[in-house]
Amino acid sequence: MLAHVEVPVVLFVLAGLLLLALMVVAVVKRTLQRWRQTRRWHHALAAETRAEHLLVRAGYTILGRQVHRRYSILVNEQPLAIDLRVDYLVWKKGATYVAEVKTGAQAPRLAYAPTRRQILEYLVAFDADGTLLIDGERNVIDHVTFPSRATAAVVPPEKKTFYLGLGLGIVIGLVVMLGFFIPAAQGP
Repeated sequence: MLAHVEVPVVLFVLAGLLLLALMVVAVVKRTLQRWRQTRRWHHALAAETRAEHLLVRAGYTILGRQVHRRYSILVNEQPLAIDLRVDYLVWKKGATYVAEVKTGAQAPRLAYAPTRRQILEYLVAFDADGTLLIDGERNVIDHVTFPSRATAAVVPPEKKTFYLGLGLGIVIGLVVMLGFFIPAAQGP
């Protein structure tokens, strides 16, 4: 039966089938992406709900959920508006805290730079007294304290070694000088 069909018609049918197969793959791929995204969203929402109960049990009062804040930074003396949304704004013992809930393998860890930078930005933007990072899977609240500008000026290790050597040299020099001048002052 195919012997009577011309080659261009066969190629046209094969191209159509290939296009149809690619469209099916694209639809399946997009459906899986949406399913994963919805699953992650539900997982994060459940973690935030658990975190709220965890905060209340730890003695925090919930001031707000998904609190929006707009603040400005200056770039070349021109204001740039930044929109933020923190998971929770809470209060305890006269202090206000921003609380961020994270899930997954990396995000709940302070060694993960994007999380650390995010909660530092929240601290500044919300003018809070402190920051809480909540691991939404392990149900753990970490109270994070960032250094102030005054305490952040840490002396690098190589300078510490230099200053230690300098101080030790001064002490040894003083001891040698005292050893030289004291017998000379007492006379022969």
